[in-house]
Amino acid sequence: MLFRSACISEATARGSEAKVYLSRARLYPHLRAIRGELALEVNLIRLGWTIIHPERLPMLDQLQTLARAHVIAGELGSAFHLLMYFGTGLVNKNVIGLSVNRRGRDPRVINIIEQLRLQSVNLQLLPCLGFCRPRRIAVDTPGSRVIHDRRMLVPAPWLAARMDQLAEENAQGEARRHRIE
Repeated sequence: MLFRSACISEATARGSEAKVYLSRARLYPHLRAIRGELALEVNLIRLGWTIIHPERLPMLDQLQTLARAHVIAGELGSAFHLLMYFGTGLVNKNVIGLSVNRRGRDPRVINIIEQLRLQSVNLQLLPCLGFCRPRRIAVDTPGSRVIHDRRMLVPAPWLAARMDQLAEENAQGEARRHRIE
């Protein structure tokens, strides 16, 4: 509890990073990837987003970056588990989750979606990802492992613009709520 408070207060004191994208682009090749993610990152950077690769940052830096962000986006996956650390401290956060385009929810991330809702996070799902053909990789043990990469179903410039539009709408909605109060 004390560590969480320290992370949040220090992050708040340093200012905010308005829009943060949690990237999978630098994960090891034996982990699931999003094909075309680098093109998405280039477009997001042009729109003023900060790109982070959580697996490359110390835990404290990850927590502080997330605490400073007003909008957090990325494919719903393991990087979003860190948001649960904040409990209801995320009430004012806006999360844009890239998800698989299929009816209903992706069963692999249903727990993340439910947890964010319990934390009263403004979660917006963008069903913009599809499955690629499975690929086999060699593993340390005998046999192989099948990886189900994702691919973007829309062009990267369009997706980046849509994400930025959602972030802007969230910011305007927040400003209106503060004026009403």
